[in-house]
Amino acid sequence: MGIERFSAGEWRRRQALYLRGLGLRQRDIAVVLDVTEGAVSQWFKSVSLGGLGALGDAPQPGRPSRLSAQQKSLLPDFLRHGAEAYGFRGEVWTCPRVAAVLAEERGFVIAAVKSPAG
Repeated sequence: MGIERFSAGEWRRRQALYLRGLGLRQRDIAVVLDVTEGAVSQWFKSVSLGGLGALGDAPQPGRPSRLSAQQKSLLPDFLRHGAEAYGFRGEVWTCPRVAAVLAEERGFVIAAVKSPAG
């Protein structure tokens, strides 16, 4: 059995439960996690109605990603080199730049969001 991995949001929601188990009040949990007390209240209500599974991320709207999990796992390596390493002026990464790097490095063409910084 491997290590469970959670998104940042789910990790924060699970931390709220952990802190409640330690005896912290809802207000204090909100301060520690830098969220509203209402958010903490909603998380606890979700768990009481749906169990731990209710803390997971909601499905994202829109078209499903065309990138496989393996392709997504390569992105940090590309981005770590910096935009200038791929011939762009400045270190800012934009969607079109990331799309261009994916096409250059892996031959995978995606439609990128248009950005004035290109």
